[in-house]
Amino acid sequence: MIKRNIKIIIIFILSFLLVTQVNAAISMKDIRSKYSNDKNVINKLTEKEVKEWQKEIESWCKLMGSVTGDPSTITSNAITSRDKKEVQSISDALLQRKQDIQSEKDEKENEKKTTEEKKKEDEELKKYDIKEIYEYLTDHGAKNISEDVKKKWEKTIEESNESEEYKQQVKDALDGKTIEEQRKNADASSTSIYKQPELNKSKTSAGSLSDLIADGKSFLYNGDELQYDESSLQNFSTAMYNILLAIAVAIALIVGVIVGIKYMVGSVEEKANYKAMLIPYVAGCAVVFGAFGIWKLVVTILESI
Repeated sequence: MIKRNIKIIIIFILSFLLVTQVNAAISMKDIRSKYSNDKNVINKLTEKEVKEWQKEIESWCKLMGSVTGDPSTITSNAITSRDKKEVQSISDALLQRKQDIQSEKDEKENEKKTTEEKKKEDEELKKYDIKEIYEYLTDHGAKNISEDVKKKWEKTIEESNESEEYKQQVKDALDGKTIEEQRKNADASSTSIYKQPELNKSKTSAGSLSDLIADGKSFLYNGDELQYDESSLQNFSTAMYNILLAIAVAIALIVGVIVGIKYMVGSVEEKANYKAMLIPYVAGCAVVFGAFGIWKLVVTILESI
C-alpha cells in the first residue's frame, strides 16, 4: 500500500513540474519587453535571475551569428542596428548588475577579514597583469580596491604593451566608471580607417570611381533597412511553442491522473500493466519537460559542426 501511494505521488509531482515548466524559462522576447517597459528592471534582479537573463541573451546572440555570445560581435543581417544596440544595452546593464552584486558580497567579506588577510590579498592582486586586472574589475568592480593596489595597477597599465584603446578601457574600469560609460568612451576613441569619399558628378574617370565606391557603400548601408520583421517571426515562434507545450502538458496531466486512479482501484494484473506504462510515461514527461533545453542543445551542436 505504501509503495503504491509513493508511485502515485511521484506521478502527480511530475505532472505538477510539467505544468510549472510553462512559465519557468525566460525568453528573449520577455527580456526585451520588460526592459522596454522599465529600464530599471535589471537593478531589481537577483543573482540567479541575472545568470538566467545572461544565458538567454548569449544563446540568442549565438543564433544570430555571434561566436562569443556578445551582441557586439553579431554578424548576421537578421537583426537591425537598432535591435542590436538594444540587446547590447541590456547585456551591459546585466553585466553591471552582476558586478554590483559581487561588489556587495566582497564588501561584506572584507568586513570579516583581519588586517593580515587583507594585506596578503593585496600582495596577490599587485602581481596581476593588465588582462587579469581588467578581468577582475569586470567581475568585482573597483569599489573595494585599496589605494596601494590601485596605484600598482595604474603603473602596470601604463607599462603594458597593449593598445592605447585597451589601456584606456582598463583605466576607466579602475576609475569606477560603469560598463555603459566604458563602452561609450571606447566607441568615441575608435577612429575609422578611411572616410567615405564625396560623390563626384563629373564625367572623369576619377569621378566615376568615387561614384562607384559611394554607390557600393550606399547599397551596403541600406541593407540594414531591408530586413524581415524579426518581432513578428519571434512572436509566431513563441506562440506556437506555448500552444504545443500547453497541449503536451494537458495530455500528460490527464494521462497521469487516469493511470493513478486506475492503479489504485485495479486488480493485481492490471496494476502490473500500469506499472509497465510508467516507463514510457516518465520518458515522455522528460522530453516535454526538457523540450526547450533539448532544442538549444541540438542548435548548439549543429552550430559547432
